[in-house]
Amino acid sequence: MSRIKAAFNDPEGTRHGGLPTYWWQGAPTGYATRRQLRNQGLRPGGQPVAAQILWSGVGGTRTAYLYRTDLARPKRTATPAQLAALGKALRARRTCPACGEVRPYYIRRSLGCCQTCHDTPPAAPGRPALSTPHTREATAMPTAAELLTRALGCADRGWRVFPLRPDDKRPAVRDWEARATCDPDRIRRCWTAGPYGVGIACGPSDLVVIDLDTAKPDQEPPSEWSTPGVCGGADVFALLCERADQPFPGDTYTVTTGRGGTHLYFTHPADGPDLRNTAGTLGWLIDTRAHGGYVVAAGSTAAGRPYRLLHDARPRPLPGWLAAALRPQPLRPAGTPVVVELPADRRGAYLRAAIDRTLTTLTGAPHGERNHTLFMAAQTLGQLVAGGALAEDAVTSVLTDAATRIGLEPREIGRTIRSGLAYGARRPRTVAA
Repeated sequence: MSRIKAAFNDPEGTRHGGLPTYWWQGAPTGYATRRQLRNQGLRPGGQPVAAQILWSGVGGTRTAYLYRTDLARPKRTATPAQLAALGKALRARRTCPACGEVRPYYIRRSLGCCQTCHDTPPAAPGRPALSTPHTREATAMPTAAELLTRALGCADRGWRVFPLRPDDKRPAVRDWEARATCDPDRIRRCWTAGPYGVGIACGPSDLVVIDLDTAKPDQEPPSEWSTPGVCGGADVFALLCERADQPFPGDTYTVTTGRGGTHLYFTHPADGPDLRNTAGTLGWLIDTRAHGGYVVAAGSTAAGRPYRLLHDARPRPLPGWLAAALRPQPLRPAGTPVVVELPADRRGAYLRAAIDRTLTTLTGAPHGERNHTLFMAAQTLGQLVAGGALAEDAVTSVLTDAATRIGLEPREIGRTIRSGLAYGARRPRTVAA
């Protein structure tokens, strides 16, 4: 028996990460994993994790949490309303969003439609509509030479490009915004090395791109946009133009996305502050990409779905009413920051240093990386929240205050903090007194 197995088979258990830890089949009686409880018709019932076990698996050492069986509670049975909701969700997964037929199998999300619709060719070629279902058309993957031509074409328009991972939307290089270029020689050296997708850095290219997405099959519009005929971002944008008594700005450079959405390209206003990325600021399923953001160029693919040029025209200047709606809120003036009450002992000093270090990293994040830095900050402090060292409401308040000061949108802040705290809760971290 190896030394590590001998150590973890100690009946008393070895403390690892603040929890008693045992090797597989070495835990004393009275403990069980979630799966073992479920097989016995039980659930943890809100009790804290009591210990953990280790075992060797594919990829290295694996872990699982243990709970006390004497504190476990019987499993809850689903109510009729819950069963009805589950049945409705399962039926929705078998309903094709393209033809509306209920199939005996689940609709593959990668296709976005049933196999019959996927295998049926379009009736006739024509200009695609702005709102299209999530269909996946059979298409040949572009070659490196074709993507090079697309990248050079974007550079000729003055748009700074950078490589994306092949058949993906993610950048293939770090610091993509600073490394985006219009230099034909650099572009040729890059795209002759492989079939990289073409990304356009909106900020350096003086572009503002409005992204009109399509709704998922089971997605319903919120009450504000619950109007007959509204089923996607393009419909919401048309309604937004109507409410503002403005024409639909469709006579501009337009690209259809791989998921059936639409990208409307506009030039950034010459005066006024730099516009940033937004998510839902204009309306349901409407995002924008500007400074700190990028879009996939026409001719590239993502997950086998092509981005196609719909209307080849010079990008129009961003209409003034849209620029006013997208103008970022002024940064909050420096004032009294949110203070987290902590004990005046060694443990409190450790927590104070952890909070200050996290806030320093967040407030110093460069433009374009602030949202990701906020997520990492919430994840870091979320581990301490899950371990009982910090209160969730206090962490949320201090992160919200710091994120607001650096100019993030309120809706974006709340969603990112909740996601980071939930992710951090997967690995609780305790602090010794």
